[in-house]
Amino acid sequence: TGGHHQTFPRTKEKPLYGRDLHRYAGFPACHGKSRGQITNTAHPAQNIRGLFAGPVFHGKDDSMNKREIIAYFDARAPEWDARMVRSDSKIAFILDAAGVRPGVSVLDVACGTGVLFGDYLARDAARVTGVDISPEMARIAVSKLRDPRVEVLCGDVEELAPPRRYDCCVVYNAFPHFAHPARLLARLSACLSPGGRLTVAHGMSLAALHRHHAGAARGVSRPMLEPERLAALMPPCLAVDVAVSDTEKYVVSARLR
Repeated sequence: TGGHHQTFPRTKEKPLYGRDLHRYAGFPACHGKSRGQITNTAHPAQNIRGLFAGPVFHGKDDSMNKREIIAYFDARAPEWDARMVRSDSKIAFILDAAGVRPGVSVLDVACGTGVLFGDYLARDAARVTGVDISPEMARIAVSKLRDPRVEVLCGDVEELAPPRRYDCCVVYNAFPHFAHPARLLARLSACLSPGGRLTVAHGMSLAALHRHHAGAARGVSRPMLEPERLAALMPPCLAVDVAVSDTEKYVVSARLR
């Protein structure tokens, strides 16, 4: 869900790209319901036709409560973009490492309000699927870009089957909000096309990440792993070839063998 607000010097926002069309759809199936009528289980009072599936998850998480994560990001969604500060140079580095180039398909995990959608489309991505567990984040994301290449799915990426396989899977500013890193990495590796790439990235240093997640987000996050520990958790089918952790950013990227 975008994970945190960056603390870089403010730069000019890039324009939004796209035509007057958007997709805001669920995964093919969810608790046996069709895409035509899917209950939003995080907000039981809302029964939304043809909009989004989820958030859906089963069982109890033993370290972080997913409903608390949803509530945390739902509450912050309305002001998220107003408080967001971005660095185009850092985002360019991250997307280069992630292999985002013309013609690729991208799975943006915990896409939040869609902060990277314009960047993917500016690089001529052929398809972008954003997934977020927070309904309010997803609603804002879908309101931004009206482009047939983009779809926003509201649900738990660990529970739902993706509609396709992807050339690039990007987890940007969100990894500490997943309770089981190895399980998530294995799950996302199964979403990759042959030769695809999985990238975990943050637009701040590891030290800054630790400070951030020791504050207000403490109850909905876990400490970020050092790059070496994260690389060691990657499943054997992935070959890590980028591991950067400096005073400005954190990037670990691996290619499907």
